[in-house]
Amino acid sequence: MHCLSYLLAAAVLCNGLSSVTAKPDETSLIERDGSLYNVFEHGATGVKIEYVNNSAICETTLGVKHISGYLSVGEQQDLFFWFFEARNSPATAPLAAWFNGGPGASSMIGLFGENGPCRIQVHDDRIPRATTANNTFSWNNNVNMLYIDQPFGAGFSRGDPLVNSTDSAAPYQRDKISKPISLIALGINNGWHDAVLQYRAYIEFAYNNPYKPFIDDVGYKSMYDAFNNDCFPVLDNCGFTESYNFTESNQPCKFAHYICQRVFWDPLVERLKDIGRDIYDIRQPYQADPFADIRDYLDQGDIRMAIGAKEWEAESKDIEDEFKTTGDFVRSYLKWLSEIVSSGVNTIIWVGDADFSCNWNGVYDVSNHILYPGSAKFSTQLLEPYLVNGKEAASFKTVYNLSFMKVFNAGHFVPHDQPELALQVFEQMMLNGTVGHARVRLRKYLSNTNHLIDLNVFNVILVQDKDDEWLAFLPRRRYRLDVVTDLKMVIKGDLVLSRSAALYGLRNTLEKLAARC
Repeated sequence: MHCLSYLLAAAVLCNGLSSVTAKPDETSLIERDGSLYNVFEHGATGVKIEYVNNSAICETTLGVKHISGYLSVGEQQDLFFWFFEARNSPATAPLAAWFNGGPGASSMIGLFGENGPCRIQVHDDRIPRATTANNTFSWNNNVNMLYIDQPFGAGFSRGDPLVNSTDSAAPYQRDKISKPISLIALGINNGWHDAVLQYRAYIEFAYNNPYKPFIDDVGYKSMYDAFNNDCFPVLDNCGFTESYNFTESNQPCKFAHYICQRVFWDPLVERLKDIGRDIYDIRQPYQADPFADIRDYLDQGDIRMAIGAKEWEAESKDIEDEFKTTGDFVRSYLKWLSEIVSSGVNTIIWVGDADFSCNWNGVYDVSNHILYPGSAKFSTQLLEPYLVNGKEAASFKTVYNLSFMKVFNAGHFVPHDQPELALQVFEQMMLNGTVGHARVRLRKYLSNTNHLIDLNVFNVILVQDKDDEWLAFLPRRRYRLDVVTDLKMVIKGDLVLSRSAALYGLRNTLEKLAARC
């Protein structure tokens, strides 16, 4: 299975090549704890992959392959992964990897709660056992998906978290990855990027949001006083270094995190709890355990046995605490984010408008501070409506290879709250590389000749015929439509039809036209 080549390449990069004469690669089948594992051991590195084939857990679509198991790169260093082939054309589909944040949160939260092939069903006394149902908006519809519990100690993964801070992660990123992975796109969902910008944004969001403002004029002034007098000076003292070795700034950054949490973050969180609202979605009541349903499902022994997994932990407090000891939470990562965008990687930064913890005010401010060739235009460009099935579901802007999106009626977990939008955006990024709309007026082959359809076009080639009429050409499907263009964005490539197009009977029309091309 082609997934193994991806996993093995990643393992070699992490573990390095041995100077000893390589042993031959070994494959075997072993049964352990009720699970039958396929085992592949790489002779040159000793890296071992143990996985279970097609467990019938979560992905139940006929013929869609998936494997789950462990990538072992050292003694008691076992990284859990779950790979799902695309439901459509897996051999030619791109590969996407999903990592939940935290740090220390399991990527099973994303798999079962956001964008995986299934969703956990709500259960009660009538349905005592947690079950799953098919997710129509799964991200593996057209993309091969790989979910990884990282670092060691997160989720199903086991072992000492050797890489548990910026300081310890940097050498691995710089020295070990000698063969770069070719990225199509990077997506960041409700991320934390810059403490100065995003701490300040807490005040604005608490004072003015469309759902539940929870500080008044007095609180607004009080919070700004706390930020300016207590928090900002220690953040400034934490500073930022060009070096990958942050050791010298660990103590002031750790102190800055402590002060800002105590005088700034904690009072705002307590205020939210007082009014019974949740920090990840202020539309919802406070949740002490937001991942209870996923835990109930994964705590079932037969489920873990089927996927070849061990005990599960939603969030690792140990990993989070390790990052706190180095002060990494309050450093700025704008430098690296700017480098990624400047390198040409298509990047989308999106955020739910009901999330307080990484709210849209702060994330929007971060996006406007990213330095890349399109910075000047991006920072001044206004947000415009983003449509799903013809209805405004978000606001966004795109300049070159950077997009920002504010998703309406969504909290910290956008794919959970707005699954259809999330899938549409994800596929635009993976199949096209950027987010936008193309609108075409179909003239000849629909009964309503004046009907304007928003196709949410991913890729289309436009050509002019001898009569100077524009034609939209869809290469893979061999379709051609006569159109009068009203296009905001046109990029050469292949086009994938959206559901909104199918709703207007376009698919049947295109089938009839296929022979004409």
